[in-house]
Amino acid sequence: MSRVGQKEILIPENVNVFLEMDKIFIAGIYGNLSKKYLPFIKIEKKNNFIYITRIIDTKISRSYHGFIRMYIKNMIIGVTNNYSKTLILEGIGFKFTQENNLLILNIGFTHTHKILIPDSLEINLHSPIKITISGPDKEEVTLFSDVIQKIRPPEPYKGKGILYEGQQILKKIGKRRR
Repeated sequence: MSRVGQKEILIPENVNVFLEMDKIFIAGIYGNLSKKYLPFIKIEKKNNFIYITRIIDTKISRSYHGFIRMYIKNMIIGVTNNYSKTLILEGIGFKFTQENNLLILNIGFTHTHKILIPDSLEINLHSPIKITISGPDKEEVTLFSDVIQKIRPPEPYKGKGILYEGQQILKKIGKRRR
């Protein structure tokens, strides 16, 4: 049995959960999220708890059981407290700017990179080198921050690039004379 999947999920007072045939809808302070789940999982809402059980006992259904439970829990956490990721630029002349729903990156290339910000995400510029991406969907926040970081990942020799806050870069020594 899945130990993670067996645990019930507590529904806070300010969160509404609706179940349809194969979809779950969660509404809260910071937004509305929905997820379609596979038919070998049964989701029930009783009182202030969500219970997830397997209909079929196969290897795929056992792994999916724990996954969908954590996904639903993350959805509930996301609509009550926004998820956020902070990105920091390391490098001379690197900066973030924002115009309407575009994030503009000046990161040492001959051209600027423009990224369209999704409607469900919010970006706060703390300074030209530090931004925070926040939103109710953990998956969307993580994927968008990864898209930004992959434009200029941190390099190991000088440490330049786009880093997550608190990320440590192990620097290499480079060429040495003997």
